[in-house]
Amino acid sequence: MLEQAAGKPWEDLIQEKVFQPLGMLDTGMGPPGSPDAPDQPWGHFSLGSGWEPVEPGPNADLPPALNPSNGVHTTLIDYSRYLLDHLAGTRGENGLVTADTYLRLHTSRSGVGYALGWAIQNRPWALGFALTHNGSNKLWWATVWIAPELDFATVALVNAAEANGRNVGLEAADYAAVVLITRMQDLLAQGL
Repeated sequence: MLEQAAGKPWEDLIQEKVFQPLGMLDTGMGPPGSPDAPDQPWGHFSLGSGWEPVEPGPNADLPPALNPSNGVHTTLIDYSRYLLDHLAGTRGENGLVTADTYLRLHTSRSGVGYALGWAIQNRPWALGFALTHNGSNKLWWATVWIAPELDFATVALVNAAEANGRNVGLEAADYAAVVLITRMQDLLAQGL
């Protein structure tokens, strides 16, 4: 719909409307890296007894038609810029979009704890509600948490996803997120 309304490909629109305004200069479409240089990590798939790296290229991602759901690669710094913008939105600040739009993005309409891409969950560690989202392209996994009351956000990225019927990417990312959240709690307890 966006492509029809704007007369531009989705990939151009996301660059123009999201990545550039947020300063996400190391963010793009498809898998990160290049096949001829070890410049970025590669995604991995399970062989059952181990992991096989997947060379960047057409076989290292889902079809381009699915880019709006999971075809973006980014650095931790750029991902942090995106999360900081959403975190500011939870404080009622304008950013990439207006404060009213953030409120709509972060508020459940159905009563089931889901709001336009964000799961909304009450968590004691968050001192109230937390926003979370995760996703995969079958070779990578990302898990994000935002705790508005703590002015805190974290992201955990894993360059593997599924093995032997288990979502090990989800398990690893969740474990990393718990470690980061626990570290944040320790720092708060120390008054830092």
